[in-house]
Amino acid sequence: MSTRITRSVSRFTSVRHRTAYRLGLIVVCAVVWTCSTALTSTAAPRTTLMVRVYQTAVLPSMLQRRALAEAELVLRSALVDVQWRQCTSTSADRSEACSSPPAPLELVLVVSDVRRCKDTPTTLGKALIVPDTGGILATVYFSCVERFATSAGTDVAVLLGRVAAHELGHLMLNSSVHAHHGLMRPHWTLDEVRLNRAADWVFTAGDVAAMHAPPAEQ
Repeated sequence: MSTRITRSVSRFTSVRHRTAYRLGLIVVCAVVWTCSTALTSTAAPRTTLMVRVYQTAVLPSMLQRRALAEAELVLRSALVDVQWRQCTSTSADRSEACSSPPAPLELVLVVSDVRRCKDTPTTLGKALIVPDTGGILATVYFSCVERFATSAGTDVAVLLGRVAAHELGHLMLNSSVHAHHGLMRPHWTLDEVRLNRAADWVFTAGDVAAMHAPPAEQ
């Protein structure tokens, strides 16, 4: 009888120690995650970016609003707050500021419908990076995005917004180089679009740090 009690106490003590260890490990992980998140948010202050939007694709207004909302959401997660300036000549809300040259921290996004989507993998957009000047122009090819979204069975507005965020990301990074994973990876597959994993559609921590680095460090 005493032997069984001793074994029970021993097992109870062992279980309690393992439980305490696991709880301690969980607490440590939570503290580390919280601290790293806080450090990221303090290391990279938020940036406000003005983006002029021109389109030749003649998108329905609701589609364009939803696409820009998606791009804004993605960029906001990278500590970038976007203000859109409608500059299409036929737009009812065209800004008078579109007649003057772009100001610093003002980029240009063109939604185009002139590209034939025959290349494999499909090119959904392009960023113009000028040496010694930086990124100035982002273009997304609506017909290519629409065809790709249809093939994947996904929302064309969401995909269009993510392509816009990707190309604007190149302008902010002042580089045409791609990342190994995340939003800035070079190739997007139909399976990735269908699965819609959150990690595939956000900027990596390295991207965010580079986007907010002084120009000399980019």
